[in-house]
Amino acid sequence: MRIRNKLFLAIAVPVGLLVAQIVLVNVFVRELQSAVTFISSAHSVIEDDFVATELVGTLRKEVKQLPSRYVDSRATDKGGPVSIRPRWSELEARIAAIEASDATRAIEPATLAAVVQGFGKVSEEYELAEAAFAGGQTDLDTLLERAIFIDKALKGLSGALGTLAVDLRKQLQIAVDREREIHDRPIIAGIAIGGLTVLLLVAFAWLFVDRYFVTRLTALSKSMLAIAGGNLRATLPAPSGGDEVSEMAEALAVFRDTAVEVEENNLREIADARRRLIDAIETISEGFSLYDRNDRLVLSNRRYQELLSSGPDGMIQPGVAFEEVIRNAANAGLIVEARDRVDAWIGERLALHHDPRGTFLQRRSDGHWIEVTEHKTADGGIVAIYADITRQKQSELALLDEKRRTEEANDLVTEKNSMLETLSAKLSKYLSPQVYSSIFSGQQSVEIASKRKKLTVFFSDIA
Repeated sequence: MRIRNKLFLAIAVPVGLLVAQIVLVNVFVRELQSAVTFISSAHSVIEDDFVATELVGTLRKEVKQLPSRYVDSRATDKGGPVSIRPRWSELEARIAAIEASDATRAIEPATLAAVVQGFGKVSEEYELAEAAFAGGQTDLDTLLERAIFIDKALKGLSGALGTLAVDLRKQLQIAVDREREIHDRPIIAGIAIGGLTVLLLVAFAWLFVDRYFVTRLTALSKSMLAIAGGNLRATLPAPSGGDEVSEMAEALAVFRDTAVEVEENNLREIADARRRLIDAIETISEGFSLYDRNDRLVLSNRRYQELLSSGPDGMIQPGVAFEEVIRNAANAGLIVEARDRVDAWIGERLALHHDPRGTFLQRRSDGHWIEVTEHKTADGGIVAIYADITRQKQSELALLDEKRRTEEANDLVTEKNSMLETLSAKLSKYLSPQVYSSIFSGQQSVEIASKRKKLTVFFSDIA
């Protein structure tokens, strides 16, 4: 179910409860109004019934006085008719009010019918009496008979009114009890349904919005942040509910799996490239080293270990500082320039290392010459190549020695030639041309005896 539908459903329940509260309270209020209206109407009917009962009693007294009043009128020779209708209009109005009241509709129909019939009987008797009394010609016997019938009818009406009063009081008591019963129902219903609505809203906010919705979004957000931070193995919330959050979780899982696959492929490629690089570095005859920007060893080959380690126990491990490496090498006596001046040489070597300017030579204690070439990398690290140029150096030294010997020989020949030239010049002064030519041409002269003395003197001068 979509989140929108869930929200609509969750909101519809409290709204439905509020509507139910309004309807129920309205029903209770209507019942309460009906009960109050009935109570008011019942009070009026009871009052009319009480007044009607009193009027019936008064009329019975007046009816009973009709014969005596008739006799008195005859004795005084008035001869006028005797009026028997002084309070009839008021009784008629009370009976009409009782009959028209809503309260009388709630009692037994037979009770109201008895009152109506009783009043009808009384009305009939009154009409007969009025007809008999018209003109004042009624005798005493007829008057007594009519008075008895009217009294009997009034007595019946009084009994019907009494029964009506009893039934009305019963209905009034029922209405009062009902009113008391439902008086607090609207308030109770409002409090109950309002409280239930608030409880449902709180439950909805806690269970759905907080625990179901916000908690899931928070977990999803944490997983996203973890993945964005590089933790591709972060735990993802399980997709459940089939809503938008579940779809986001499924999409994030697909993204995470894809990223993991890409990362694994990249790691495999990086591992393969690193292995090929290490293999390539190991195969070169030069020593190779790579230090990071903190001057810690990252990578080196076996030849570098051979050139700078002080023995099997002093193997250079990744992470070691460059200063420690060269200090160990200097203390082990591997560097000729560092003899008797280790600290000074380390300072000079670190200066060259931190500010590489090309290539320089190191003379080793074993007679080898090492050519060191260092360069800075883009991230501030330093890569170095250590090449053994001992044979080249020895060849250069041999050539220099041969050149020196050649130059010395040439100098000796030049010196001898100069001596010979000097000797030749002196001999040419003391010898004849024939003898001089025979000496330097290799021919022996037979006629040098006469000049032996002079030649001896000449050689002695030369010496």
